[in-house]
Amino acid sequence: MDKNFFLALAASFILIISCKNDKDVIVNGDKILQVSQDAVFSKIVPENNYGNTEDIHLYAWTQSGVINVNRVAISFDLLELPTGAIIDSAFISVYFNSTSRYLGLNPEGHSGENSFLIQTLTEEWEESNVTWDTQPNSSMENQILVENSDDPTQDYTNIDVSPLISGVNFDQYYGFLLRHQFEDPYKVTFLASSEHPTGSIRPTLHVYYHTIE
Repeated sequence: MDKNFFLALAASFILIISCKNDKDVIVNGDKILQVSQDAVFSKIVPENNYGNTEDIHLYAWTQSGVINVNRVAISFDLLELPTGAIIDSAFISVYFNSTSRYLGLNPEGHSGENSFLIQTLTEEWEESNVTWDTQPNSSMENQILVENSDDPTQDYTNIDVSPLISGVNFDQYYGFLLRHQFEDPYKVTFLASSEHPTGSIRPTLHVYYHTIE
């Protein structure tokens, strides 16, 4: 018997074990989730809240000789998934904001060595009051590296964040932190938030899941 047979046999056993009886059925599905909350926070104004803005731009620049850094917290509404859903994989998409009020930094768009990280948030936060000083903690475990942009107006679509969310307990999901990999000047990544008037460039999370019925 070849290796593929044994793999198929093992998968069959897993499927049997995962079901409680012979009437249970595994149903696969997928859904594109919208943002439940997102906010950008800024090191140079550590007590300011920016939870109601069209921009969630990552940023490392100098202002009056002082280095400023922006980070972004973002969360999606997992309650839009069916009751009992188990997440198998997920892909986040964030889009270039061509109408950003901050494009004066670089009118062409994204600038600098702007690779960024996506990390798991590990505590609760609120869009309406999160600031640099109160930003939620995040974990570097399984963090996702997004490489430097190839184009100044690049969208970042279908970034695989499965290692951060597969099988997650919904009660322990707090969203993601986005931050530049190297937070030194000069770089900026212009992203549209969930408040942007153009719905097609608001962030989304495409989730693939299964339920047992």
